[in-house]
Parts: sequence; C-alpha cells; structure tokens
Amino acid sequence: MKRITRALAATTLGAAVALGGGLAIASPADAAASCGPGYKQISKKPLKRGKTVVGDMYVYGYKYAKGKYKTKHWHWTCAIAKPRKAYKGKVSHIQVEMFRMNNVGSITGYVEDGRKRNYKSFAGPIRLKTYGYAQSAVVKNAKLKYKGKWYAD
Repeated sequence: MKRITRALAATTLGAAVALGGGLAIASPADAAASCGPGYKQISKKPLKRGKTVVGDMYVYGYKYAKGKYKTKHWHWTCAIAKPRKAYKGKVSHIQVEMFRMNNVGSITGYVEDGRKRNYKSFAGPIRLKTYGYAQSAVVKNAKLKYKGKWYAD
C-alpha cells in the first residue's frame, strides 16, 4: 500500500510539473489528506537535537470516541515525519514509527516507514488501529539525520 501511495504521489507530482503547474510545499492539512479523508491533526512533535529543530512529526486521528473512562480513543492513528521548510532537501534518513501497547506494557501492534531507507522529503503516512487504547498507550517516534547527526522527537 505504501509503495502504491508513493508511486501515485510521484506520478501526480510528475504530471503537475509536466503541465507546467507549480506545486506548493504540503501543509499539515495536505498531510492529513494523505492519511485519508476524515483524519484530524491531534499533535505535532518537533524533531530536534538540543534546541535546534529541523523537522516535525504530525500525528492524526480518525473517528474520535470517548471510552467508558472518558479517555481519548481514535479508531485509527496516522503519523508523518517531515523536515521543516528551511531544512527541506538537507536532511536524510527520515523515519517514523508507532507502537500500540496494552495495559501491561506489551507491544500489540507496530508499523514503521523509513528504516533501512534514505527518505529525504518525508516518511509515512503510517496507520495503526488504535480503538480501545488511550492515546497514551500509542507510542509514536520519528527521527531524521542532518549533517551526520540524528534529530528525534
């Protein structure tokens, strides 16, 4: 599915360039659209080293519901990692991952994008079914490399 999404994005970009149209840098709203219809941004985490921030991980949720303990539940969670505008084209090895954990700390689900690859513009979108799990039971991580050093959330 990820390969098809990336191929479709590359084809769309190629078609826009071939037609002479300019393509703006994707905004967070565009990123939500790449997660799929109905996703809403629920958090944004900076990818940093010390005080230097070179990118962000955007986290989106789909179909919000309240559990019996009034904790936040999303039917699906999606994540995308991207460099900030000033670092676009200067970073490498962008990665994003999510873990779903049960109440005793065992991992019950895992998805990732970018490991063992050298993505330079974004990683994701990755999706994980999270219904029935509090947002705190879903661990999200992202990192990228800039000038030979790792930056992480």
